[in-house]
Amino acid sequence: MSTNEVMTLQQRLDVALAKQAEAAQGLRTTGSYISFKNATLKVDGVPVPNNTADVRVLAAIGERSWYAEAFDADHVQVPSCYALDAVEPHPEAADPQSDDCASCKWNK
Repeated sequence: MSTNEVMTLQQRLDVALAKQAEAAQGLRTTGSYISFKNATLKVDGVPVPNNTADVRVLAAIGERSWYAEAFDADHVQVPSCYALDAVEPHPEAADPQSDDCASCKWNK
């Protein structure tokens, strides 16, 4: 379509939806891993177009985590010990480091 042509409402809607679909490529609404490594926004390892995302935080929970292995930026790692309420290790933590976060040697 040339710049001199008038677009119908349906054509404008189609263009807007196509842009939205391109911007949302690679995004999901649940179960995604978001990273900001090397100043590149990625969702599940897929770069986000234009390195931006319009998001709404609906809920947040504090988390503490401890990893037995050395940090490896190229691999997603599961913490050996973690707390989702920052009070005590989660019951499913593989290697709890203390009975509570306040007395944990890693809590510095």
